[in-house]
Amino acid sequence: MEQFCKYLFFILALVGTACNKNNRELVEDLDKVIRALPGQSPLEYSNQYLEDLLNWEDYSVIGLGEGTHGTLDFFELKQRLFRFLVEQHNCRTLAYEYSFRKSLLVNDYIQHRQDGLDSLFRGDLWIQDNDALRHFISWMRAFNDGRDEQDQISFIGIDNQIDALMIDEVLAQIESYLPGLGTDPELFPYNVPGKEELKYERMNEQQYGELTEAFLELRMQVQSHILSLKPQEKERGSVALQLVSALQGSHDFLYLTGTEGKNIRDLQLAENVLEIPHARAGSRPVVVWAHNAHVACNPHYTSDGSPAMGWYLRDSLRERYLSVATSFSVGQFTAVMLDSAGNDTPPLTCQIRSDPPLESLNALFHQTRYQQFSLIMEDLNSDSLLYRFFNTERPMIGVGDLYLGSPEMHFTDDRIINLVKAHDLLFYYRDTRPLL
Repeated sequence: MEQFCKYLFFILALVGTACNKNNRELVEDLDKVIRALPGQSPLEYSNQYLEDLLNWEDYSVIGLGEGTHGTLDFFELKQRLFRFLVEQHNCRTLAYEYSFRKSLLVNDYIQHRQDGLDSLFRGDLWIQDNDALRHFISWMRAFNDGRDEQDQISFIGIDNQIDALMIDEVLAQIESYLPGLGTDPELFPYNVPGKEELKYERMNEQQYGELTEAFLELRMQVQSHILSLKPQEKERGSVALQLVSALQGSHDFLYLTGTEGKNIRDLQLAENVLEIPHARAGSRPVVVWAHNAHVACNPHYTSDGSPAMGWYLRDSLRERYLSVATSFSVGQFTAVMLDSAGNDTPPLTCQIRSDPPLESLNALFHQTRYQQFSLIMEDLNSDSLLYRFFNTERPMIGVGDLYLGSPEMHFTDDRIINLVKAHDLLFYYRDTRPLL
């Protein structure tokens, strides 16, 4: 991988050198189409400023991306955009890059079915367990206060990654929705208390099949039980069935990733978004909160070359899907790093001080007259040099929860995108603040 990255940067450096000859024209053209962001916190952006950016009524699903999980500016911007869409465009659904199982607790909190904000994200990664998200959740609860159920915001987790690693916990949650079901852990030959623990990367096809049969049997039990429910209980049955689906999805994801290197996570993210009724119907916009890499309409994002969630959403929804990205050049953000033993450190405030690599999109952004701006891809002249520059695959920085200590490592692999195809709207901040 290291040799590949060196080779890749050598090739891109040649491209960057060629483009540098036209650098002044590129910067001048970009300065003409970007729009300066208001100078204050993104939380203070006016409705009128946001309204003037796009015709928001055209979209049924709006993907809000983040260049890092730990940048306060990105979080505040996405929170402001969501509030704007809720208050001005009747949005009532936030689909979050988070476990569906755990999102049920958050949804119960914002819809006044339970109290206990401080315990909602206990035990989660710092990405969720932080004051900024708790304040955002509190706003959603306050918005829902006194509203009819059909007019309340819903918080829906769309990620299936780890549910199959805690089968007994999921079974307990299914029973909390269907108390008379009586799920039996003995149905599962592995990975429940008292049974053999199998790691997915060591699981053979027969063992995978045995667990698959157990999940299918669980589904049939739940479906059969739902038939006996009273009409007012049907919604609880639907939630229980979704928990089974998330469990099955996690099982497939973990097995294929661990044994074949095939990543179906983004396909599942997209399928879970499209299961939300409003997403297909377009009667109310659905906002999707995830990393840039997931919301991007990128045909070859994952390690095995499969598409990103945004590509699947664009393929299904066409022009009714909007991909919004955020990016930066220098500044601070929160992330974990690797210690001397190769283990994750606690969350740290990380900082990039060096200018972006010359061949990257961020290098061009870094030279514009505005330190903070928005860029709408439709504003680009398709005959211009600038459009041709953006209509070529180029690196744009992306950091997940892990920062490798060298910014160049975060411009490679899945961070190489065709900007005009991957995103429709970009918000850029030259300098940034960490999420605390």
